[in-house]
Amino acid sequence: MKSNLPYTIKENIANYFGLSLPIWMQSRKSLLIYYFLDLAIFIFFYLSNSIKTTSIDNLKLISLSLSWGLFSYIFGRYSKENKYSNAIIQIYYLLIKTIFVLIFVYIIDKIILIFIPFLFPIGRNSFLLIGISSAFIQSLRLILLNSLNKKNKSIFIFGEEDDIKTFKRESKIFLKNKNTNILKMDCISDLFLIKERDFKTIVIASEGIKFDNSEFLINETFKNNLEILNKSEWFEKYVHKIPSQFITLNFINYTNKYINSNKIHMRIKRMADVFLSLILLFLTFPIIFVVALLIKLEDNGPIFYNQVRTGLFEQPIIIRKLRSMKINSENNGAVWANKNDKRITKIGRLIRKTRIDELPQLINVLIGDMSLIGPRPERPQLEEKLNEKIPNYKYRHIIKPGLSGWAQVNFPYGSSISDSSEKLSYDLFYIQNKSIWLDLLIFIQTIKLIFKMKGY
Repeated sequence: MKSNLPYTIKENIANYFGLSLPIWMQSRKSLLIYYFLDLAIFIFFYLSNSIKTTSIDNLKLISLSLSWGLFSYIFGRYSKENKYSNAIIQIYYLLIKTIFVLIFVYIIDKIILIFIPFLFPIGRNSFLLIGISSAFIQSLRLILLNSLNKKNKSIFIFGEEDDIKTFKRESKIFLKNKNTNILKMDCISDLFLIKERDFKTIVIASEGIKFDNSEFLINETFKNNLEILNKSEWFEKYVHKIPSQFITLNFINYTNKYINSNKIHMRIKRMADVFLSLILLFLTFPIIFVVALLIKLEDNGPIFYNQVRTGLFEQPIIIRKLRSMKINSENNGAVWANKNDKRITKIGRLIRKTRIDELPQLINVLIGDMSLIGPRPERPQLEEKLNEKIPNYKYRHIIKPGLSGWAQVNFPYGSSISDSSEKLSYDLFYIQNKSIWLDLLIFIQTIKLIFKMKGY
């Protein structure tokens, strides 16, 4: 659902020529720029250190370049800056991350040479120059961004008092991280009072707001390159979530129409699910086998654990997990796990942190019950409570559940109704904006989470 209110001039031009990026990509444009800068540095020093390269050497260059970008992302070298940290501290952590990335890529280079020894090796001096040059460029970026972020931008909110309170509560974390001020206003004519203020965005927090001077509003918007968004659009664009209480009938109709008409996307997604799940099952089978032995040795109990979950269109599906809890741990009913849950076994604590316990669900992906990417399926017993407490909760079942999802890479493990409500807002964003490229981003971010071992 899109409002008829004007966006910024740049957005209007981009939309007219079909050049606009997806919402989730707009805030990540800088990530691509940083990666291509790193890539240029890497290729420059790689080629400058070689006299002659073959086509196989070029394949090695591509592999190492992709590895450099992947590990840089995993270790957070391209992450958004922390506006509450000193620039010197940020640069210090950047250098530490760069060292780790260099070590991993150097190891990959040596592993490649073991299997293909006649390839051109990258010297230590070249690796050192790559690290120094890349760290220098990224440090300049941090210094520049820190100076630019000292300038505050205000968000102007129109609406009823209760709606404004809801907006502030739902966007509290984002506004804190963005160092943004909020100014509450009662009517649209108050725009005349803010000509001298440094503002960027106007948010309409309540339905039925009357625009008593629409001509002035449009003129000011285009003259000052402002944007005017309703609350749902603001959350979708800047926080990359859509709180369930902000969903309207128009939103549902728009998304239903998109999902039902985008058959090509669904076919590509299904082919990718089958292909990647087969590869991942093959690659992770040794891990599953070793973990299965450890589970059996720990308490001589069953290796796998089957659970009924809610799938597409609320149909029950059976998912398979490597058992991480003690036998009969849910005899008294389904409950969420918590960080220090005594039901979790010693092996279970490790495999939950690394998400290894979820690997058998690749079979669910292969047979079509699940997708690699989508909202995580929940147990029916818990969903009964969630349906009662959270508005529009059932709407997440309009697409297949996934092994990982937008909620999982943006929000920690949830163990309460309020956590489930927050995760739902990310699931709704994914449903509204789903694409192959967003799936790829979630897949890469999931790898990053596995390295951080933040599961429980």
